Amino acid sequence: MKKQKNNSPWQFINAGGTVRVNITSGKDIKNLSQLDEKMWSVLSMPVKGLEFDENTLKYMDTDGDSRVRVYEVKAATDWITSVVKNPDILLKKQDFLPLSEINQENEAGKELYNSAFQILKNLGLEKDSISVADTSDSIAIFAKTVLNGDGVIIPDTASTDDLKEIITSCISTVGSTKDLSGIDGVNTDQIEAFYDACAKYNAWKAAGKADKAILPYGDNTAAALAAYKAIEEKVNDYFTRCRLAEFNSDAQSPLDVSAEQFLAITTKSLSECSEEIAAYPLARISSVAELPLEKGINPAWNAAVATFKSLVIDVDFPKAKVLTAEQWATFAGKFAPYIAWMGAKDGAVVEPLGDELIAKIVKENKKQAILDLIAKDKELESEAKAIT
Repeated sequence: MKKQKNNSPWQFINAGGTVRVNITSGKDIKNLSQLDEKMWSVLSMPVKGLEFDENTLKYMDTDGDSRVRVYEVKAATDWITSVVKNPDILLKKQDFLPLSEINQENEAGKELYNSAFQILKNLGLEKDSISVADTSDSIAIFAKTVLNGDGVIIPDTASTDDLKEIITSCISTVGSTKDLSGIDGVNTDQIEAFYDACAKYNAWKAAGKADKAILPYGDNTAAALAAYKAIEEKVNDYFTRCRLAEFNSDAQSPLDVSAEQFLAITTKSLSECSEEIAAYPLARISSVAELPLEKGINPAWNAAVATFKSLVIDVDFPKAKVLTAEQWATFAGKFAPYIAWMGAKDGAVVEPLGDELIAKIVKENKKQAILDLIAKDKELESEAKAIT
């Protein structure tokens, strides 16, 4: 038996040629904080790679440097010996702790007892002790809880269908955060971002409806623009060829599809020559820059021109049998406000919800009710941390 200057008695043993303190009682554990560091065999050790529970070492590693040092061991022993009535129980190598052995005479002990009681309650266990197995699965512990202090609420947290719909809509668009229960939920930042996106998208949509110039073809404007883009390059090419033919009549034949080009494909299966045929001019070239709308369109482009005619030309020039270069030039200007408006789209992340639902969410504005639920969940934060 040897004694240190602090008069704390210690027993020493020789292990593998090294003299070290022998921990034989709970009192020894409690007095570790008084042991001079010169008497410690090791002053630090890694959190990983040891034959020791890594989670426990992570909890002890309070500064997060992936090593457990003397001062962290001392802090751990000070805490553990303060929350049990008899520190000798720590040497019994039990994988459970009787609730009656928890010291509730200090705040740390009370917190530990309440947490253990809550874990058992959450797991539906009626017993007077808590085990390693009971505490090992955090998802199981919180699986049946809708309010658990993590600041995340899941659809089932809400008591009404409309609030559930908002939470679900937020998850499907803005994103989600895992709740302690293991279910996808939302936090304050995500709800704020969701409502901000809904408001911006709704305002953008309203601006489009308020200005008739933005939707020149009403609900068909998007389809009309797509039809325009589908033939834009080909129509521009056609009118350019016509203008060159007007400039020099000798150029008309070279600018048009030639007999040689037709001869080159006659020996092939024409159904397999769609790309070659599509490369021919949109219609026969002449010095009169008019695109026929009833007959004479390159067959590879018939469907595309017909779609554009029904969505656009029949609206602006309902009786037209041909399309002039001047008429064609007007369409770019008509689509310009719509293109600019689409480029300014805001809150697009929520667009998949549909205009009607977004407008409803903005109008009813249940954001505060959702934030109140999150705040109610956060009230249990200290209990959740204690359970962890």
